[in-house]
Amino acid sequence: MRNLLAFLAAAVIAFLGLGWYLGWYAVHPTMIKPGQQSYTIDIDTQKIKADVQRGVRKSGDALEDWFEKSPVDEAVKEVQQKVQPSEPAKTKVGVFPFQMGGDHEEAEQPKQKPASPWRFQ
Repeated sequence: MRNLLAFLAAAVIAFLGLGWYLGWYAVHPTMIKPGQQSYTIDIDTQKIKADVQRGVRKSGDALEDWFEKSPVDEAVKEVQQKVQPSEPAKTKVGVFPFQMGGDHEEAEQPKQKPASPWRFQ
C-alpha cells in the first residue's frame, strides 16, 4: 500500500513539474490586504489538449516504426545474408573431381538449399 501511495505521489509531482515546464498553468500571487496574499492559478486547457494530441501522435508514429522494423525481422535478414553468399563460388573443374587446373572451363558449383534460420542442423 505504501508503494502505491509513493508511486501516486511521484506521478502527481511529475505531472505538476511537467505542466509548469510546458506552460499548462501559471500561479500568480496577488495582495488582498496588507499582510494577506492570494494566489490565482490560470490553466491553459487549449495548450494541454494540443500537447497531449501531439504526444499521442508522436508515440503512435514511434510504435508504427517499431512494428515495421521488428528486431526479429532484422535478425532473420542478418542470418539469411550470412547463409546465402551474394555470388556463387567459381572453381576450375577438371575431368575428375581431384583434377584442378588445365585449360578446362570455369564452372559454377551447384547451388545448395539455404539453411533455415529456424532449424538447427
